[in-house]
Amino acid sequence: MVDELDTLLAQLELPPLLLADDVRARLRASSVAQTTRESWKYTQLKKFVPNDVAVSEPTISADGPPAAVVSRLSTQPSDGLNRHLGDADSSSRFPLADLALLIAGDCLIVDIPSDRETDLSITFHPGINVPVLIRVAARATLRLQETVVASEFANHSLYLLIDEDASVEHARTAFTSHCNHWSLSQAVLGVRSSYKLQQYLGGGNQRRYETQIILDGRESNASLTGAYRVHSGGHLDQQITVEHRAPDTLSEQRFHGIGAGKGSAIFNGRIHIHPDSPRSNAQLSNRNLALHPDAIINTKPELEIYTDDVKCAHGATVGQLSADSLFYLQSRGIALPAARQMLCRAFIRECIEGPLADIASEALLDEITTAVASNESL
Repeated sequence: MVDELDTLLAQLELPPLLLADDVRARLRASSVAQTTRESWKYTQLKKFVPNDVAVSEPTISADGPPAAVVSRLSTQPSDGLNRHLGDADSSSRFPLADLALLIAGDCLIVDIPSDRETDLSITFHPGINVPVLIRVAARATLRLQETVVASEFANHSLYLLIDEDASVEHARTAFTSHCNHWSLSQAVLGVRSSYKLQQYLGGGNQRRYETQIILDGRESNASLTGAYRVHSGGHLDQQITVEHRAPDTLSEQRFHGIGAGKGSAIFNGRIHIHPDSPRSNAQLSNRNLALHPDAIINTKPELEIYTDDVKCAHGATVGQLSADSLFYLQSRGIALPAARQMLCRAFIRECIEGPLADIASEALLDEITTAVASNESL
């Protein structure tokens, strides 16, 4: 990995970036770190290092009185920007985010005004996307819709700073199947702030979604739900980390996935309770259905606790459709393919909620229906 990055960086005429030396050093350190190697053991990192670089600018639109303010990193003072562009202790786990910062040479900054409700949509495009930093002011409410239009290659990263008593609802979807696609979403929460994520994904040629939630303020809370489906030949790697760094914080995670063909799905959910974070409450559930006998599903829930007086639980399952349930539906005159579809749709719908729920669920459920109807899962 180091050689690949050195070769790429030597070939590029990188534009000047504020904090470029810090980012470059972090990138080199992370490329050889054991945590990086462990995190990438199921996915080929080199698939996400482009041979030639095309920089794209995301499309951003906002509604609300007044609308969000969009500026650029190059126009901002440099003091304190490290905390905006990733957590210093753990951002080394995301070398591709640092690579994007170096290649793009800039960052889009979106400021959400305080005491307002704002609807924001972001569309990421093929290539290396200019990273986006969203700063949500105190007592603001943001409804964020994120989509990606990916063809052969896409890299995009999104950072959120959520101030005191602010709330964010974030819906993200990605269903294109023939691409190498990497994404990072990182949210840092202030006192009594809240963050809700709904994530609906399909497998790609190589697709990896990394999510890091940092509960940095007392009584902050995060709720993450998601559903996914991996087709034959598809690959989907989801890495989710929740850092409890303050007292009385709450996090909930619930993800359901379906391996509909000879593809591979990876889900790694990590909960980290830091010292001096008493009364933290963290829950994680990941359930998977393997419809094809050759479907590969790797799920790994993790708990790392360094304080007392906490309430934590996690669980993960990989199974098949219930023979009794299929028999029951067939005994009521429902054909086997239709019975399988009904059970799969019900399984996925348990994790469909929030903004974009209707659109995203229908897109995902239609993919599942098509897979079952075409006997891909048999």
